[in-house]
Amino acid sequence: MRFTTFLILFFFIFAQISFAEDAPQTSTNTTAGSSEIESNLPPWTRDLRRTEIITLGSLPFVTIWTTIAYSLAVYGQMTNPLDKSSSNFTEGDQWRIIGISLGACTVLGITDLAISLMNRHSREMRERNAYREIKVIPLIPEVDKDYNYLEIEGVESAVF
Repeated sequence: MRFTTFLILFFFIFAQISFAEDAPQTSTNTTAGSSEIESNLPPWTRDLRRTEIITLGSLPFVTIWTTIAYSLAVYGQMTNPLDKSSSNFTEGDQWRIIGISLGACTVLGITDLAISLMNRHSREMRERNAYREIKVIPLIPEVDKDYNYLEIEGVESAVF
């Protein structure tokens, strides 16, 4: 058994070494960096990727907290969710814990998506409104047409 494993391992290592392609000696970097790729993607793909990362990335942590909360709510005692020596939960309990965890992670991902969409929308609105031209229209119609210097009730000169 050990000899067979050794031969298979030796074969894979030898195949890797003998058929590997040589790396080029000159540094010709023709591939685009990750920032260039991200700038060329539409915003919805970046939002979808971020939602996916947050949803799946939070799954282990949410599952641990869900297991602790479930054991407290159902059994009235806190059990160690990482203890494999004893079977604390039935199969039905485990499926419920996984379902609750998946639902909570989905809610976290969608909440983050909504917050990032609202932030982007408000940022775009601020940028769009920042460069509007402001026109000063006098409220008194009999004021002189020269807007460089006006005499209005107590103001000796004002520059518009």
